[in-house]
Amino acid sequence: MTRDTRGPNYSDLIPELRSYPDDIGAPVVVWLTNFGRYDHAAAYASLFWPSFTEIDGCVLLGDRVPETYAEWKAQLGDDLSAIESVLNHRHLSHLFMRAPEPHDALLDHLGNVLRDTWAAKLRQDFPDP
Repeated sequence: MTRDTRGPNYSDLIPELRSYPDDIGAPVVVWLTNFGRYDHAAAYASLFWPSFTEIDGCVLLGDRVPETYAEWKAQLGDDLSAIESVLNHRHLSHLFMRAPEPHDALLDHLGNVLRDTWAAKLRQDFPDP
């Protein structure tokens, strides 16, 4: 089986990159070099490699148990999957409330990267099935 390991076309995802000349190499790296900030990188790292908390067999996104946990546990009983689904649910639009409206390809890319990085982090933090 052949696996496609090419990354996304960042010029399609970040239109600003289209203004970079073709001969500069990887425009996204040049863009990051010129506009990236350490504090922003740390914030994004927390998004892409988050903390998880375990309680009563539930694995929840974040470094503490949400205040609404007991309420949802009372409502959903022993359905741990349902509790996790409710408390771990996130919308990309809520993460970037002041950002311009994204196009579908950008949302798909970010959603896929979050899914994959969160799955890797969960495997690292909770290696036993």
